[in-house]
Amino acid sequence: MKKLIFTLFVIFVILVAIILYLEAISLIDYDFRIRKLIIFNYTLPRIAVAFICGAFLAIATAIMAQITQNPLASDSTLGVGSGAGFFMLTTALFFPNLEPNSVFSSFFGAIMALGILFILSLKQGFSVFTTTLSGLIIGLFFSSLTTLLLLFFQEESYFVTVWMSGDMAQDGVMDFYLMLIYSAPALILIFYFSSSFHLFILGDSACKALGVNIEQTRIIGLLLAAYLTAITVAFVGIISFIGLGAYTIVDRFKFSNFTSKLVYCGLFGGLLLGITDEILMIVLKISNINLPAGGISAFLGTPLLVWLIFWGIKNGESGIKTKATRKVRKTGKTYLLIILFIALVFVCIFSLFYDSQNFQTEILNVRINRIVAALTSGIMLGLIGVVLQSLSHNSMASPELLGINSGVSLGVLIAMFTAPFLTIPLGVSGAFLMLAFMITLNYKNGMLPQKVILTGMAIMAFTGSVEKILLTWGDSRIYNFINYASGSTYSVTSTWALFMVVVAIFSTIVGLIYSKELDILSLGDISASSLGLNLFKYRGILFLFCAGVSSIASLSIGPISFIGLLAPHIASFLGYHKASLKILSALLIGAILMVVSDFLGRTLISPYEIPSGLVSTIIGSLYFVFMIRNFR
Repeated sequence: MKKLIFTLFVIFVILVAIILYLEAISLIDYDFRIRKLIIFNYTLPRIAVAFICGAFLAIATAIMAQITQNPLASDSTLGVGSGAGFFMLTTALFFPNLEPNSVFSSFFGAIMALGILFILSLKQGFSVFTTTLSGLIIGLFFSSLTTLLLLFFQEESYFVTVWMSGDMAQDGVMDFYLMLIYSAPALILIFYFSSSFHLFILGDSACKALGVNIEQTRIIGLLLAAYLTAITVAFVGIISFIGLGAYTIVDRFKFSNFTSKLVYCGLFGGLLLGITDEILMIVLKISNINLPAGGISAFLGTPLLVWLIFWGIKNGESGIKTKATRKVRKTGKTYLLIILFIALVFVCIFSLFYDSQNFQTEILNVRINRIVAALTSGIMLGLIGVVLQSLSHNSMASPELLGINSGVSLGVLIAMFTAPFLTIPLGVSGAFLMLAFMITLNYKNGMLPQKVILTGMAIMAFTGSVEKILLTWGDSRIYNFINYASGSTYSVTSTWALFMVVVAIFSTIVGLIYSKELDILSLGDISASSLGLNLFKYRGILFLFCAGVSSIASLSIGPISFIGLLAPHIASFLGYHKASLKILSALLIGAILMVVSDFLGRTLISPYEIPSGLVSTIIGSLYFVFMIRNFR
């Protein structure tokens, strides 16, 4: 370990020398006092701030991983950074008179995220899967709220979003001194409680036997970790996966006590982020391209998260089991389908005529297209959710969580910056490629539900990192992507609405045609093979079908909605388990949810509008939280 730290330190020092040399060359025509001012107020403070930020994040990650006994735990995977960032943005937009780098608001957001996580994971014993998935969903929830603010306050939020992307630029040494002052009490408390944190490696039962107050110590640890994360977010923005990367490498070495481990985590994290930012400073000097350290760390950290998912979760954990699995299944009544259809017709008519004193032509031109887009997207996603859950034997499968929609997003993003006329082909291609990547990655472990879901969330994080990097460039096209990703139906044309109707009808017919095969596949691979079903053939056909239909829906309402998760679960709750009936009920439920989401987004803060995709994402995140509480 010492050799590794020494090697990184040497690299760190060499890069500092290169930066100072390049700085001296670029300032050779300026007065000595100006050169001194820039080096001592911009260059060196930036390097110092990067180092201590990396150290804080690594120490915070080490504490979170230790007290939850979760190798995937970090500020990035537990939603702490996203919560802190959202409240920081809220403070900057609505309370600008407060201190711009308000540690208080950032700390409050971090506590909110960790508080929700603590409540969700406490009953589950802080299991790797439940804790990590809860954290990722909490982060997604706060990210959705952040996206909403970005859409409403594009001009006001630009400089804030550049800073939130992890911009290390400094204009003096004051931030460095303030960070040391703010962190000093927390660091003292961390090392004071380090012996108690060390005992968590023995398990909760052993800790209680040794007289450790588990809940109190765990809360103290989470608060201290949240505070260090909040300091980093308040001064430089969200830096993803640096803490996780540093802890992962340090954790592979043996330490006699947790205090030593914290010290090495701090050193390794500081050097890791310091070297990353120094490379970005050199790139800036050579090519004049300013890349955010936070976005780059997230971009590079996602592969690490994928690797950790397959290393950190035991293969013995087979499926996701819920409390409901121990109950006798109830059978759905046919009349419920009729009620669902009537409800769908009602919400469509109500949404069409709401607040319209006179039925005018513009209502047909605007509202009908939007309602049709929302309705057909809901149909497609509800149907695809049923198919994916049957194929993967995974009750938490959906287009979002399997990375399909993230593939669409990457395709759309590439098209917007290269060839806008290829948006649809590249979006569909991205869905197929990402699905192929997901299946290839998880095929050997039998599509283990926990690993499939967490891999999908990692892919979503990767997409978010690309968006973060492009956002700092100030290109207006990234806001077009944000509008797309938010899932607004505002720009749907009559031609596209008609096309979606055709796709929805076609997908419904295909789903019903293959419903018998879905029933057989749901029995398991061994039973399905014994009944003569060609597993490779039908799985291949249905997975390709899911990717194609999901991409069309994603192009209309954005990549994240969770309708594909909600609709099948509600259908199962109503008692529909046979594939054909479950498909019909799920597509009706999905259509209702999407039309209602579109209506709420259009009317809640009228004349302003919340994109329907964001509304459904927020609703889906809350439902997801409810589902996690029922995991065993």
